[in-house]
Amino acid sequence: MQKRTRRFLFYFLVSIFLAASPVLIVYSLGYKFDLIKGAVQKTGGIFIKSKTRGLALFLDGNFAKENSLISGGALLIDLKPANHFVRLEKTGFHPWSKKVEVKPEIVTELRNIYLVPLNIIAATSTAAEQKLFLPAPKPTLSLQKNKKGSLVETKTKAVLAKNVNSFALVGSGVLFVDKNGFLARFDPGTKITETIERPGFFLDERPLIFVESVKGDVAILDPSGGLFILDASNNKITPIKGGLKKVVFDQKGEKLLLIKERGLEILWLADNTYQPFQKKGTVEIILENTDEVQNAAWFYEDGAHVAFKTGEGIFFTEVDGRGGKNTLKILSGRTDEVLTAYELPNAIFFKRGKTWYKIEI
Repeated sequence: MQKRTRRFLFYFLVSIFLAASPVLIVYSLGYKFDLIKGAVQKTGGIFIKSKTRGLALFLDGNFAKENSLISGGALLIDLKPANHFVRLEKTGFHPWSKKVEVKPEIVTELRNIYLVPLNIIAATSTAAEQKLFLPAPKPTLSLQKNKKGSLVETKTKAVLAKNVNSFALVGSGVLFVDKNGFLARFDPGTKITETIERPGFFLDERPLIFVESVKGDVAILDPSGGLFILDASNNKITPIKGGLKKVVFDQKGEKLLLIKERGLEILWLADNTYQPFQKKGTVEIILENTDEVQNAAWFYEDGAHVAFKTGEGIFFTEVDGRGGKNTLKILSGRTDEVLTAYELPNAIFFKRGKTWYKIEI
């Protein structure tokens, strides 16, 4: 090759490099050229994660990739800021889909994705399993309210408090509400009664319901459906909202499932450290204007799904409502109850007649 030719090729390649460098640098920084707008714009991404491995991920109708067989994650980058349609598929499972908003310089995360098997088999629950979710034996300290409205220790008949409307054993003590609406705590060890507050309970002949979390917080539901939260960290009680018929804490005590007559909501009791970063005190609607919700329970495998029952059957829904919720009927027909257990996190138990059954998803 002649010297002149080599020189020409050298300068030609240098010119191509110099021309392409800005484009490559811009691309590496997350920019793309929008042909429609005729301008350079920032891009974003989508990250999905599921415990189901080998999922086929489709973006806007086109196959993109499979999620990792090790981590279950999949990352899509350099996406145009817009609403994109994401669909996950695997043979033998119901597909999962969402509309996902991609924003410039942000990777939108979708974690705790759960694909439900197409064929769900119900089996009779064992006696050992039923001990995990049925009421535990009565505690050592046995209490009752006598005809005079006094709270007494069953064996000794010792009076612990008078004019009591409702009570419950909570932690190592006793919480009770008197007929004037004052909330108090009795310590069996010291025999000391501490008055906490009069938060405005609605009182009648029906007892209040006390539910304790693993963190020691207590949800109190009055007969009108009014919810109050007693914070274990500062011993303060806060009114939340009304119109509820049952509440259930999640396994970490960070969320409270609010069961309404025709809907489900979630109260965040701690800041969510993952997207979409809900703040403590946020109330989110999970379902509304649906058939009567007869009961609901957390799916403890991930704490991001809920099983609920109506007159039509048992349903399984996700908590993350961004881009729509994936809700599936996992059992058809009438059931008498639906429950879950910490110790068997991927199981959902239901009762028909006198028999308990288990389904694993």
